[in-house]
Amino acid sequence: MAADPIDLAGFTNRILLDSKFDAQHFLLMLDGRQVVGFLWATADQATRQGWLIAMGVLPQAQHQRRGASLVTRIQQLFVGEGVQQITLAAYPASYLFPGVDTAAYPNALPFFQKLGFVKSGDAVSMQRTLVNYHRPVNFDQVLNQVEALGIKIRPFQLSDTYSLLMLLSKDFAPDWQVNVRQAIKSGLASRTIIVAVNQYDEIIGYCQRAIDGSTGRFGPFGVRSDMRRQHLGYVLFHTMLATMVKQHIYHVYFLWTDGDAQRFYTKNGMLVYRSYSLLKQTLTEKP
Repeated sequence: MAADPIDLAGFTNRILLDSKFDAQHFLLMLDGRQVVGFLWATADQATRQGWLIAMGVLPQAQHQRRGASLVTRIQQLFVGEGVQQITLAAYPASYLFPGVDTAAYPNALPFFQKLGFVKSGDAVSMQRTLVNYHRPVNFDQVLNQVEALGIKIRPFQLSDTYSLLMLLSKDFAPDWQVNVRQAIKSGLASRTIIVAVNQYDEIIGYCQRAIDGSTGRFGPFGVRSDMRRQHLGYVLFHTMLATMVKQHIYHVYFLWTDGDAQRFYTKNGMLVYRSYSLLKQTLTEKP
């Protein structure tokens, strides 16, 4: 994975310590005593969903159907476990990338398509420098409009815990709660989470950074469904960027967005630096 190197600490924290890690789903291919290929996958038996999260084969061992053998083996294991669908890469709890980077790995898309995967969408990674960052000229005006609704934008406080978890459980993906819980347990939430609170002390929006220990990684980020189109996202986003600069963090990035969210980020200075194809496969009994 030349475009996605990972060190031992990252491998341990993000893969081995993942709550769903199962050694039966982490495949190694050996040539004598040398590891020439690997495949990391996981499954959720309750939903019958599987994820092929990452794989790689050494350059000198490629074009010998070794990668295809790894994929076929995990397909067979998943069929035996009752898994009905495999998602490539986009494992909610701990993905390394959201899909196939067609520029970094030009052979990967046709490789997976030949093995039964079908394109289901597109995604991008985005970034921007915060050197010389200044909030937009209309920021104070928009902030005043938000505050006129009785909404306050401020850092997370420990007393916000229950309200924030309730917001996430009702409006957002389950893994967002995992990220918040980890930040609170680590004692970093007051520095890495910003919340929007209404006049009833209910959290109606929030944004977070550093979910994988990388200080500049932005997200997750969301606003309660009935409070959208009130410019809360705009205020939360730029409050976070300004806070990062105050903490001497001069680069911000995230790994996955698309659609309307991508258009929002583009308008607010973020630039695409990687593009991905998203792939899935519906399993049959004989892959």
